[in-house]
Amino acid sequence: MTTPTELRVITESHGHDLKYVQTVIQTFEAARPDVKVVLVRAEDSYGVLEQFHQDGADLLHIREGAYSTQMRKGVVRDLLPYLKNDPAMVIDDFYQGALSHPMWEGQLAALPVVDAAVPLIFYNKKRFSRSGCAVP
Repeated sequence: MTTPTELRVITESHGHDLKYVQTVIQTFEAARPDVKVVLVRAEDSYGVLEQFHQDGADLLHIREGAYSTQMRKGVVRDLLPYLKNDPAMVIDDFYQGALSHPMWEGQLAALPVVDAAVPLIFYNKKRFSRSGCAVP
């Protein structure tokens, strides 16, 4: 029996959000028994980045409001073309104030949620590739 590949995830999720993340991990591990997800919790987005710099990770899950940096560096993909082309979603159905928050120079970094806090997920493409997992 081979040892499962470890996928290290750092999150700042708490309470209900943490339970959701844990459920997603359980579902993923059930579908991919060859991969073991190691979940590391941090207090906030600063703690996620601090933990990442200390110990590394394959995936970061943070809530961030400074989208311009991530979009300028190409870390976050512009979702506006997808929103405009999805017949199930109508851009005018969104509260425009909440929709404008994750925008930068006409690009949409994330879809807003009820509290307009939008999680960002960073992942290590090389580790996904080596483990045989499809890159998100």
